[in-house]
Amino acid sequence: MPATLNSNIHTVEVSPTLTKIEKSCLEKIVRCWLNNDEEEYPMHDEMFVPGENVSNLYLLLSGRDAMYSNLLQKSMHCSTNPLVAFYSHSAHYSCKKSAIVTGLGKDDLIAVQNDDIGATKYSTEHRSI
Repeated sequence: MPATLNSNIHTVEVSPTLTKIEKSCLEKIVRCWLNNDEEEYPMHDEMFVPGENVSNLYLLLSGRDAMYSNLLQKSMHCSTNPLVAFYSHSAHYSCKKSAIVTGLGKDDLIAVQNDDIGATKYSTEHRSI
């Protein structure tokens, strides 16, 4: 949406109207996703991202930070359990780039096969684990 309107929405000060439109759109998406028709605003995190590269990077960063909450104080070596990430065999090339940026290595990415319609083959995933 921001790219279509050729505008910046990184802060309310830069674009107060588009920020409100963004929040409204995300609220509607969350209501559809959570099947929530109540008046109360359902709890969720929200973010528009400019593409798959940044989306995959945010995904790995949020997963890493959820796993290691003390990462801000210590390095990636704060745990004896190494992190790995599973990704679709047909995933976007940015998965590998994002893994490197977040401190995972290419060897820590485990490709999981898909079936004909793109769904994960769970038997393959379970063997990978």
